[in-house]
Amino acid sequence: MNRAASLFPYFRTPRPARVDWLLPVAEEAREVLRNVDQYMPKLLQLDQRVGHSITEQLRLHGIYLKPKEYRDFLFDPDKKSYRPKKALSSVVEPLEQSEGISVLYALGILPSDVFSDVLANGQVIKDVTLSEEHGEWSHRLQIALLSLARQQGGLLLPDDLRMSDFLKAMSHFNSLDDDGFNGRFKDKGVWDFVFDRNKIGSDNVNSPFNTQSIHDIASPENFTKMVAQSENILPYLAPILELRVKKRKDQGMNHPYKRYEISADYYMRKMFGIPFSQASPEQRRIALQATTGTVFSKPEHL
Repeated sequence: MNRAASLFPYFRTPRPARVDWLLPVAEEAREVLRNVDQYMPKLLQLDQRVGHSITEQLRLHGIYLKPKEYRDFLFDPDKKSYRPKKALSSVVEPLEQSEGISVLYALGILPSDVFSDVLANGQVIKDVTLSEEHGEWSHRLQIALLSLARQQGGLLLPDDLRMSDFLKAMSHFNSLDDDGFNGRFKDKGVWDFVFDRNKIGSDNVNSPFNTQSIHDIASPENFTKMVAQSENILPYLAPILELRVKKRKDQGMNHPYKRYEISADYYMRKMFGIPFSQASPEQRRIALQATTGTVFSKPEHL
């Protein structure tokens, strides 16, 4: 058996019998995200749904655009006040809700035990402050594609389980018994095999799970780059992700100190509804402490 293509050699310690279905299903999910013929029709579905949301919002302003015209509109600073709001969220969130998944915001690199708790609760994170090439939407879009695959019979979870159950089961497989690198990647697991592989050209950098093509979107970096470069076939998703990458790059997200500032400001706006510059000393202390690697949910009143 090809070790790189299968999870079974990595896990030798028995896991609870109630999750013994996970590894075969994880390999099915891996195939969906690896094979462009499997995921592209679903990605086109998402693009069409996002386009519908955008079209309806623009229509309220008397703006009518062809799909190929949307990128120029989105990048035009004079049209900023007319940009559609939460078009991507309006499509992805209903899929997440149907799968029993809730979303947490993440700041910084999460400790392995914190991330395991996130999975155990059937939650997914929005990676707001990682590098712009990783993309803050990549994991949520990966899961949206697998949700569509499940609904269409391309991902067979047992006993009508949902994607939240898929994530919960991963928490029992969050440590490799044999990573093939003398324990270097012992804290990696099924999540990394399915959703967080190394980008093309970076073999064995973050895990033993690699990709050989930009079209292998099990790598969040591959996913973000591939979609952002696919305007001809994804006229709505491509410019949305491209603009988000540009925004984070312009903010200086790759600079460690700037990322620290951005993370604290983001936390303040989400948790207290004000920028970091207007925060009290105690609020600032809380926000700065949160930037070291934490997850949180936005208060319902904001």
